[in-house]
Amino acid sequence: MNSMTVIPGFVSFREAYIIKGKTIEPMIKAVELFNTIYQEASIFEHPDFYTDDSIFLVIELANAGVILDSIQIFNPAMVWDVLIAVIIILARGEAQNEFEHRDLHENNICIAQNPSMIKVHEDPGVKFGQSGRGLYVTLIDYGLSRARLGEGDIAFSDLEDAMFLFRGPPGKSQFNAYRIMRHHLLTGKRTHQTASWHDKHSDESKSWSEFIPYTNVVWIHYLLGVLRDKYQKDGADSENFVEEKRQLNKELRELESRLGTKANGFQNAMETLEYIFEQGWITQEQYENYGIEQ
Repeated sequence: MNSMTVIPGFVSFREAYIIKGKTIEPMIKAVELFNTIYQEASIFEHPDFYTDDSIFLVIELANAGVILDSIQIFNPAMVWDVLIAVIIILARGEAQNEFEHRDLHENNICIAQNPSMIKVHEDPGVKFGQSGRGLYVTLIDYGLSRARLGEGDIAFSDLEDAMFLFRGPPGKSQFNAYRIMRHHLLTGKRTHQTASWHDKHSDESKSWSEFIPYTNVVWIHYLLGVLRDKYQKDGADSENFVEEKRQLNKELRELESRLGTKANGFQNAMETLEYIFEQGWITQEQYENYGIEQ
């Protein structure tokens, strides 16, 4: 995915290394701490599984800030800044490389603060850039992603080899997103089915190499839910919280509907971005300049 790094909002590649040997002790302790904090085991092999003969590819990337999961969202302006930035980045990726992230949860979005980006717009109708925090968003971890590369080759991960994604806990939004993607690939529909449905249904004529930009819409919808939940928690002590939350939900209602299962719903991130332009939530200048300062 090195070809994606030229697009603002995609993490910059620095170096790659081949390493042989078993996992170092600090990594084992970090995984065990994660399991303790979240009270559930990682879906990946425990690091003590590896031996002296294990071989790893280590990729060094630029520092993109802190993962969204660790960021506090204090007000609606921060919700808008992160949400619209992600939509811009995905729309650019679609247009330039037929990009789909396919795994855009809160640990695969990084936030940094860039003082040069603190330019609050005078028009109160503009939503983007109004937090006054200079938030810069970067998408990371393209392990499940799909993109058309410079020579026309398609880079993708065959998710049929990762069926555990579709068997995740019922009712958990992240795993519902995976299930929606696969159900859409197989049927063209915009809903998800249970894990048992995915065990019983397959179609060899369908391939994850196909360009299915609706998957980006699925993750934008997921992100909207994450941001609203974080604001509900982190902004609750604000003096104007009740009114601000009511106004935010009102403004997001139609957007959320068209990100979901509505018949006239968005087909890709670019359509979502066009809707945001139509609402006046972002200016052409903001779109063209976003990420250039970085």
